[in-house]
Amino acid sequence: VNILFVGRLDPRKGLPLLIQSMPEVVRESGQRARLLIVGDSYLRSRFEASVPGVARPHVHFLGHVPSAQVPRWYATGDIFISPALGQESFGIVLLEAMAAARMVVASDIPGYRSVVVPDVNGALFPVGDRAALARTIARLVDDPERRLLTAGRGRARALEFAWPRVTDRIEAVYRDVLARRGAVHSAA
Repeated sequence: VNILFVGRLDPRKGLPLLIQSMPEVVRESGQRARLLIVGDSYLRSRFEASVPGVARPHVHFLGHVPSAQVPRWYATGDIFISPALGQESFGIVLLEAMAAARMVVASDIPGYRSVVVPDVNGALFPVGDRAALARTIARLVDDPERRLLTAGRGRARALEFAWPRVTDRIEAVYRDVLARRGAVHSAA
């Protein structure tokens, strides 16, 4: 089962937490899980060195991937993980994974809560809780039906943020503001 991380290799993105959860995920899944890490930074060698020995055969750093190839990696993943520690204003990366019909697991931060509805279109775990992250991933590795059902709902959620829908909503706000402005000017 492919667990996918896509993002800059930055500690605040929660990658150290994900890496440290892998021994438990590997053990609990009967060694049926592997972590695919798409992204790069000058910290890559430090992250690679931090992978616990028992998890090393199950953790693969793929480096930088051109934007045009990222959808292919989403399609390869069974479970998408974003364990960010905070400072994420919105879960665009979650929507990308959901649009590819991937099960999403993310840290329970405000920006992600605006996208993920727990047990409906994804799973949230307490920020920084390595054990909770490992348990969540291991359960999903063993539950392909839940992954598929939740991923389908995630795709429907992602479509709510598609540009045609978003632009319709933005235009409605502008029309409302213009109508109110016109009402104010005509009353004066």
